[in-house]
Amino acid sequence: MKLPKLTKKQWLIRLALVVLTGIMGFLALVLLVYFEAFGEVPDVADLKEIKQAEATEVYTKDGKLIGKYFIENRDIANAEDIPQHLVDALIATEDVRFMNHNGIDYRALGRVIFKTILLGDEGSGGGSTISQQLIKNLFPRQYRGFLSVPVAKIKESIAATRLEETYTKREIIWLYLNTVPFGEDVYGIETAAERYFSKPIQDLNLQESATLVGMLKGPNGYHPIRYPEKSKQRRNTVLAQMVRYEFLSDTLADSVQTLPLEVKYQKVDRFTGMAPYLRERARLWLGKWCDEHFKENGQKYNPYTDGLKLYLSIDSRAQAALEASVNAHIPKLQERFEKEWGNRGPWLRESFVEKEIQKGRRYQVMSNKGLSHAEILEALKEPVSMTLMLEGNYVDTLLSPLDSLAWRWRQIHPASISLNPHTGAVLAWVGGKDFSAYPYDHVLAERQVGSLFKPFVYLNALEQDAQPCDFYEIEEQVYEDYDGWTPSNSGGPDTGYYSLAGALANSSNTVTAKIAVEFGLPSLVNLAKSRGFSGSLPLNPSISLGSASASPLQMAVVYSSFVNEGKIVSPWYIDRLESVDGKLLHQEKPEIKPVPNYDTTAQSILNQMLKGVVDSGTARSLRGTFGYSLPIGGKTGTTQNNADAWFAALQENLVTITWVGASSPLIHFRYTQTGQGASAALPIAGRYLQGLSRSKEYRAQFSQEISPLSPTIECPHYLSEAPKRELFKSWFSWFYGKEDTLRDSLSEDTGGRFLEKVKGWFRKED
Repeated sequence: MKLPKLTKKQWLIRLALVVLTGIMGFLALVLLVYFEAFGEVPDVADLKEIKQAEATEVYTKDGKLIGKYFIENRDIANAEDIPQHLVDALIATEDVRFMNHNGIDYRALGRVIFKTILLGDEGSGGGSTISQQLIKNLFPRQYRGFLSVPVAKIKESIAATRLEETYTKREIIWLYLNTVPFGEDVYGIETAAERYFSKPIQDLNLQESATLVGMLKGPNGYHPIRYPEKSKQRRNTVLAQMVRYEFLSDTLADSVQTLPLEVKYQKVDRFTGMAPYLRERARLWLGKWCDEHFKENGQKYNPYTDGLKLYLSIDSRAQAALEASVNAHIPKLQERFEKEWGNRGPWLRESFVEKEIQKGRRYQVMSNKGLSHAEILEALKEPVSMTLMLEGNYVDTLLSPLDSLAWRWRQIHPASISLNPHTGAVLAWVGGKDFSAYPYDHVLAERQVGSLFKPFVYLNALEQDAQPCDFYEIEEQVYEDYDGWTPSNSGGPDTGYYSLAGALANSSNTVTAKIAVEFGLPSLVNLAKSRGFSGSLPLNPSISLGSASASPLQMAVVYSSFVNEGKIVSPWYIDRLESVDGKLLHQEKPEIKPVPNYDTTAQSILNQMLKGVVDSGTARSLRGTFGYSLPIGGKTGTTQNNADAWFAALQENLVTITWVGASSPLIHFRYTQTGQGASAALPIAGRYLQGLSRSKEYRAQFSQEISPLSPTIECPHYLSEAPKRELFKSWFSWFYGKEDTLRDSLSEDTGGRFLEKVKGWFRKED
């Protein structure tokens, strides 16, 4: 069909009608949007109520920011902190006529219609003002078919004019900078400054401000870590824009553009940063607290959007020292562990593999699909792509799920906790080797405690008038009443005699068992429970060697009672919680309970015996290898087959419990020399405490003597023959020379009781 020939005039008329129709259609669309036919348009009231989600910040007791809880990782910057060169860079790059328009830049809009739409020049620039971009960020667009973009643009233009009526230009800049994304999980200029330059916004220099403003064009494309060269080029483009619009001189721009891109990247999220295991515990606490507490408007607090400030009890210096010690020791220990086992590790034994793989989620899923056990095993042997953490780095590799499980099974994990024994405040907490790869918190995991239980055996004896210089034969004994149980020692002499002090210092199993039975298992169990031990304690002499289980956190409570003057503390790690405006919402109150029937004298003597463990016993490497010189008691612990390694460090103002082992107790060290508490666990505490002692503040705090009024134990730890009365002449001489001094130093009741008990020791027949 032939189209009719039209004159030039007719073509112009038709073109005019098309343009007029388009204009009328556009005006009709504007009216429909204005009267909210396509949904609500933010009004002045909505704009006045602008509230952006703000992350909860987590701080140490000494005020160091160590983490955040967020949906969007955002900190709200203060308007007065925003440097002028940052504002200038933003205006020069994003909206040069910002100070002169009412929210809509009609010149830029005309350029977009003519160059971008009609001529197809995509490089001509956008038409959105800072105000329109802010509206877009605050009120995300909704899909409305082919009209989505024009409807959204009209809404944003209307709302932008209302925004300009509601806020000053400076306030709009402030809102905008607190809203925009900067790549990764970063929202807002304050968070961006901390992430990429490790400083607050008020400390940003010109080139850093230009770098961040440059990222707004494409946060991922101009990421300063992933694409440093592109980021630098974009930074220089921003500086050139500042020169073009007279915000910056040519001379200054030229000098800054030649500078290298210097980034000080610092990522703080759930998986990274200081104390991730404790921060996860605190996050769970905060979620419960927020669920039970309400704001003035009746709404519950939100742990991720209300900008709360959560202060933990830990000290950043102590936490850093403990984490550094763990990171220095565990990789070397892991290397020794694997070298000793080679290709004969227990994780390769068929019985272990069969048992463990059936616990896994992958096995259950495949089993539910109808696969037989044999078919599942074959499927698990097929290599697949996966990521492993090797020496602190994530490595992409090809590995079978079965090999991956074996790799995870043989990993050695640490757990260490320090707390104030008088208040229960946690000073440092490490729950594992890497939270992102192994989020299970071993500070809370119950494992057999081994020789860490032995001090209760000796305390039970001391409370029943035993003396530290009573000697016991070392030889093994068969306990017929307990199914022929026969404990043996893992080292040291097989014959001869240990004093009580010597048996504890050298962690003698045979002597400990004899003492436990002699002074009564019921009283031993009652004593342990009175000190906070919550694990199962059957009336069996094996409990004396640590067959019971407890977590490092529980053992920290138990050992705290040794220096806490007859009191039991409840451990706590939340110091206080504040609202976004600094209002105190929660303050932790320590819980302290008295120990029933507390024997000050017996406890004082036990503490001196625990000092002997460090000075000349199984923990002597704390003095020798690590050169720790401050007053301290300790106890090493090793469980059967070297599955668990423990070390407890006891000071007047600090208790530190450290555990090392694999996730399953069936995976254990091959040799006691490597897997015992003195080798696997003590070095973590040794490096940590030595690091703390270099600080004058901590040195003063921890220089206090443990139980300073108890007598020094001067009898030998070991004798090859039965002891004679003459060996105690030095004791007699010391005691009778110090009797008056001791009586003056102690209260009348306590001192009299103490001195009479010591005299009773001397009168006791051999």
